[in-house]
Amino acid sequence: MIKKIDIMKFGRFNNYLWDKTIGKDETFKKLNIIYGRNYSGKTLLARIFKSIEDANLHKNYADCDFAITLNDAKIITRHNLLDFGTENKMRVYNTDFVKENLSWLDNEDGTIKPFTILGAKNVKLDKQIKEIEEKLGKEEEKKGLLFELSEKSKAYDRKKTEHDLKKNDLDNKLRTKAQGIKNNASIYSYPTYQINSIKGDIPNAIETAILTDEQIVEKKKLLKEESKGNIERLTETRPNFSTYYSQTEELLKRQIKPSQPITDLINDSLLQEWVRQGIDKHKGKRETCGFCDNPIPAGLWDKLDAHFSKESEELREVLKAQIQTLETAKQNLDDFLNLEKEMFYASINSKYDALIKRWTATSKAYSKSIDKLIAQIKEREKDIFKENFLGEINDESENILELLKEFNLIIEEHNLKTSTLSKDQQTARSDLRISEVAK
Repeated sequence: MIKKIDIMKFGRFNNYLWDKTIGKDETFKKLNIIYGRNYSGKTLLARIFKSIEDANLHKNYADCDFAITLNDAKIITRHNLLDFGTENKMRVYNTDFVKENLSWLDNEDGTIKPFTILGAKNVKLDKQIKEIEEKLGKEEEKKGLLFELSEKSKAYDRKKTEHDLKKNDLDNKLRTKAQGIKNNASIYSYPTYQINSIKGDIPNAIETAILTDEQIVEKKKLLKEESKGNIERLTETRPNFSTYYSQTEELLKRQIKPSQPITDLINDSLLQEWVRQGIDKHKGKRETCGFCDNPIPAGLWDKLDAHFSKESEELREVLKAQIQTLETAKQNLDDFLNLEKEMFYASINSKYDALIKRWTATSKAYSKSIDKLIAQIKEREKDIFKENFLGEINDESENILELLKEFNLIIEEHNLKTSTLSKDQQTARSDLRISEVAK
């Protein structure tokens, strides 16, 4: 309920303050009658109240300013009309209302066109309805929104028919492809694959998902793999070449002197070796020479025994033993690597091939180094009294150790693959399927 009104600016009102004009103790009552002569401001008051009813300022007073105080101490101003327009039901009947809503009273011919159109907003609504009807138009007249809607609907139907035909064609192609994937169990192993499955794969079927021919071959090889079991790791041991070298060097440098040397034998190592072998063939076995058939002179054995001393023969035995040790070392290296290509999965074969090629070259080089040691020992054996010096010989031990470590790496990869083969094959099937869909 309205308590009082202050009008700072509204038409002829200017700085009209209730407390000064009416009094602080006076307020509006439940029923109030405002009267006065013409142009005293009654219509202006009505238009202020009408602004509250419409929640909008009167078009002729856009720069007005007023404050209406309610009993609950709330104040209505030009700035909060929207807040009070719906909450407070204000109704104004004045000449403005008559002109706006009862226009038939002013018709010169006395006709009552909008007789059934009553209410504050009905004249405006009738005008809006006519504008809308004009805008809508009629389909048969080929104008307005209804005609446009009809044309758009026909165009939509045509496009939808085209779309449905293309969609059906695409779905048929997808079904055919899905059926192909479903039937190729050896690769995809997907017995429930259908059109919805391939549609689900399409978001993942990007260009980068397409596999190369080489990748496809590798993945298909993986699918054919059966578990090969684990392979035992190799013992990572460095060969003893440095030890062999040191032992051989010591034997070559060892000094041996005959107790009563025979000059001809000392100066001719071939003759010395020929005589030594002759001793083995004759002493205690023959009385005559096997070469010239002459009798063996008395005292010859004592003379030769004095030349080929016990010390020299012991060295000869040690040299033979060293040769056997070196030959065994070569053989042990040849027998050490008992890996075969067929033991590994196909995906590891290329790594195996590369390693075995290096192993063959390195082990061959190692054997050659051993052979050089053996050759030097045999030379000393032929000329047992002559000291030799061992030159520099390549030691491949470190390279062999590194290769053993690399072989163990592919063995670990193989053993891991054994434990994950099933999962890897599942991933390969998925990759092949997505690649096929992407293509």
